[in-house]
Amino acid sequence: MRSFIEDRRGAYAVMMGILAVPLVMAAGVGVDLTMANRERAALQQAVDSAVLAGARYLPSGSSAAIASADAFFASNAARFGGVSAAFEVRNGVLHGAATFQAPTHFMRIANHDAIDLTVKSAAGASGGGMELALVLDVSGSMKGKGKIEALRSASLSLIDTLYGDNASLPNTWVAVAPFSGRVNVIDYENGWIEEWEGDGSNDDDDKGGGKGKDKGKGKGKGRSGGGGGKKSETIAGAIPGCPDLRSAENRQNDAPPDVETFPPFTHDAEVCPGPKALGLTADKAKVRALLASLYTGHGTSTQEGMAWGYRMLSPRWQGEWGTTSLPLSYADTPRKIAVIMTDGSNNPQQAGDAFSRDESNEMLLETCTLMKANGITIYSIAFDMGNALTALYQQCASKPAYHYDAQSNAALVGAFQAIGTEINKGNLRLIY
Repeated sequence: MRSFIEDRRGAYAVMMGILAVPLVMAAGVGVDLTMANRERAALQQAVDSAVLAGARYLPSGSSAAIASADAFFASNAARFGGVSAAFEVRNGVLHGAATFQAPTHFMRIANHDAIDLTVKSAAGASGGGMELALVLDVSGSMKGKGKIEALRSASLSLIDTLYGDNASLPNTWVAVAPFSGRVNVIDYENGWIEEWEGDGSNDDDDKGGGKGKDKGKGKGKGRSGGGGGKKSETIAGAIPGCPDLRSAENRQNDAPPDVETFPPFTHDAEVCPGPKALGLTADKAKVRALLASLYTGHGTSTQEGMAWGYRMLSPRWQGEWGTTSLPLSYADTPRKIAVIMTDGSNNPQQAGDAFSRDESNEMLLETCTLMKANGITIYSIAFDMGNALTALYQQCASKPAYHYDAQSNAALVGAFQAIGTEINKGNLRLIY
């Protein structure tokens, strides 16, 4: 009997039989938990994507943001069997939450049929705001075929995409530079344009190269007089508020007027656009009023329009545009963005300029390069031009995808809306 009691043969088999059930259960629980974690990750991604999609519409109001988030979540959450998410806007941030019961397989043995999964997310502006300059072609070719009307609608659609129903947005300012052969800065010009009498030695083809008689002590040459010249009566035939081109050194850059002033423009008055430049403003209504009233002039000088768009954003021009603190420094502003739109090739001769079209294109790219080097994001639109300007404006834009070829009035509106959506998208981030 004693030998039977002390016999251990077969004991391990019995013990393994006893332990098999909890071991299998433990492995099964691990499988269920792993599958639940995968479901949780997928659900989190769906809610994250929904709040980011909805947050683009925050400028349009809470209802629009929530409706967009709901629709986006529904289209991406079919795998969860009709589970719904709840979205709400608090303090300008779109919050979302969703709960899902992930079914179990092994845990059902212990009467645990599902694992409750709850995920939350929120999206809003990343730092918020921007300085935006719209550089818009109002040359004579924009007249007819409903083109200037399309530009009004298109530019207004961009502003409405950005602002929605809001009269202003935090840390957001917009400037507009309508251009034809020149840019009209009459509302801001305060000593920017040199007023002096030349000695008649320079003509319209000598912009910055003639040796006119400088009655002051500045370094000006001809009609590109430098700062410091003694002001006299305005040169005959000058167009008020319309600067001409400076010397080649500062023609395309952001040098402020105290570095070099501008000669007065004395060519065809129609080359100076009627729509006046608007410096950075937080007032959406003021921007809309200008855009809604755009009308056409004469001449196409995109290099001149872009140079003034650059000056509207450059901190070197801080205080020149009517607001002491604007433009902000590159370090302090959330983003600086420029949108340039044109419907034609450069025609410098229409503004009395002696250089060629190719040279004016090179001048445009010079400004674009300087802007991008300072972190300014550039979007470009070629309107009703086929593909004639694609290569040029893809070089100007911050990347080729930021250039749009709009072949119709409707496509122009679509291009501006797409840029507005892209700008809003780039200003969003997940908060948690």
